[in-house]
Amino acid sequence: DSEMSPAWSPDGRSLAFLRPEPGQSRAALILSTPQGGPERRLTTLRLPLPGSIWSNHLLAWSPDSRWLVACAVGTPGERPSLYALSVASGAKHRLTEPPAGFEADCEPSIRPDGRALVFNRTRTLNLSELFLLPLNEG
Repeated sequence: DSEMSPAWSPDGRSLAFLRPEPGQSRAALILSTPQGGPERRLTTLRLPLPGSIWSNHLLAWSPDSRWLVACAVGTPGERPSLYALSVASGAKHRLTEPPAGFEADCEPSIRPDGRALVFNRTRTLNLSELFLLPLNEG
């Protein structure tokens, strides 16, 4: 398996990672525990271009370990955006959408107090900008 983008939950109880599905541009978002036991498939995501600069740092945890933010593609042909994923239900909603002139929103990182998300908004392979998105508490 070519698992990627591992991220420990802040409470240390879960490890999230992506497991690409063979022959597709999709990956299962898997949760596992350090103690072993069965893995939990939270959802399936469309990956940004496999092997691209956006394929490595795709996941970030909320400080309360209840949400993950993932860089993914909503539907074929869309540019990579950031999505919030509920760990409890797998429910997903879009947080960002790159405007015209930008190729992707990826590399999420959530502030330790959970009040903001910083991410990389990419124009071209060698040109990107950091953006800050305020987040609602809870």
